[in-house]
Amino acid sequence: MGWVRSGTVETTAGSKTINGTGTNWVGNVDEGEGISINGGHPYEIDAVVSDTEMRLVDDFPTTLPAVQTYVIRPYAGVFERAATALSNARATLQTYIDTALKGLFTSGTLADVGIGFVDKPNTGLILLNDQDIGVVVNGVLRATFKTTGLDLPNALSGAAVQSNATDATANRLMQVGAFGLGAGAPPSIGNFEVALRPGFYRYLEAAATGAPGPGSSYFGTAIVMGNGAVENGVQIIAARSSGPGPTRRVWIGRRATETGPIEWTELYTQSRIVGTVVDNGGVVEGAAIERGANANGRYVRWADGSQECTVTITLNYITVGRIEATWTFPAPFIDPPDAVSGSFDADTKAGTFAPALSQLTSLSHASAGATSIVLRTYRVEGAPDFVPGDSIALTCKVSGRWK
Repeated sequence: MGWVRSGTVETTAGSKTINGTGTNWVGNVDEGEGISINGGHPYEIDAVVSDTEMRLVDDFPTTLPAVQTYVIRPYAGVFERAATALSNARATLQTYIDTALKGLFTSGTLADVGIGFVDKPNTGLILLNDQDIGVVVNGVLRATFKTTGLDLPNALSGAAVQSNATDATANRLMQVGAFGLGAGAPPSIGNFEVALRPGFYRYLEAAATGAPGPGSSYFGTAIVMGNGAVENGVQIIAARSSGPGPTRRVWIGRRATETGPIEWTELYTQSRIVGTVVDNGGVVEGAAIERGANANGRYVRWADGSQECTVTITLNYITVGRIEATWTFPAPFIDPPDAVSGSFDADTKAGTFAPALSQLTSLSHASAGATSIVLRTYRVEGAPDFVPGDSIALTCKVSGRWK
C-alpha cells in the first residue's frame, strides 16, 4: 500500500484526535502506521474511526487549523499486514489440512456440490443420506453409489447400449426386447437367408424370404440359435402362431453357413396327426392323416397322397349269372384305385339266393373311375341261378391316391 496524503487535517493541542477534510482513510489506513503533519515528527496511529477521523497513540502537542498537509507512512503497518496475511494464510491452510487435504469435504447439494469444479458448482459429487455418493451433472442427480450397489435413476444411452433390438456390437449392454427377450412384439425377420443373430423373432410366412411353409398368410415365431458345431451356422425352431389348430405347423431349420437358404424339416404335432389333409398348390398342409365317413362309406387319407375307402354295400340281382352294385366313393381319388378287395357275408343273403358262397366267383369290378366303381360277382358254372330279389352284402376296400 502506498503513502496516503489526500485532503488536509487539523489538530487540537493535548488531544489524540485528528480530523480530516477531503480524506478517505477507511480501508486505506491501518493502525500502527505513522502520520506526519507539515513534514513534522510522525505520530503512530492507534485507530481509524472514519474516513475523516483517526485516533493517535499519543496526544498531539499543538493546535493546527484545518488546512494542514500530511502524509501517512506505513511504518509498523507493513509488518502488521504481513503478520495478518500470514495468520490468515495459516488459518486457511489449516482448514484445508483438516478437510480437503484429508479427503474431507462438505456434503454439498445439487446446486453446490461437495466435490466439483470452480466454474461448474452444480457438477460433481455430493453425499446423500450420510452414506451414499451421488454423481451430479448440471444440477441433476445422474447416479448414486450406494452401499448396496450402483443406482441409475435414468435409462442408459450412448455407445455402451444397443442402438436397436438387433444391434450385435460387441461389449454393448442389451435393452429390454433385445433379440426378442422380454418384448411384447419381437423384432421381425424379413429374410431367413441373410445372417441371423440368436434370439426370438416373428415373421409373416407369405412375406419373409426363405420362410418355412408354402407362403400362406400366417404369422409365425422363430427361435434362432447358433450352430455350435459349425461356425456362423444357425439352427431355427419356427412355428405358426395364427390360424386354426390343424394349420398350426412347426419346423426345424438348419444352415451350416452364415447366409443362404435354410433346410427346413417339419415336425408333426398332436393336433396335426389326425385332422384334415390339405393340398395347397401341390404342397400338403394340415394333418398327417385324415379320416372321414358319409353315406358312401369311410375313407382314410394320408399326407403322402395315399387313400383307402371302405364300404359295406349290397350286391343285387342283375342276371341269372351275375349280381352287382355301383359304389360312389366317400372321397374321390385322383385316378381309378389301384387295388380292390372284398368279402361276402353269408348271413346277409336275401331272396332265394340258391348259390352257396363257395359257388360265387371272386369279387370283380368294372367301370372303375376316380369317383365310383361297379362291383360284381358271378355264380360258377353248374351252380343254381340267381333270381330276381337275390342280394348279398359285400365288405369292400379300394386303395389308390388322392393326389
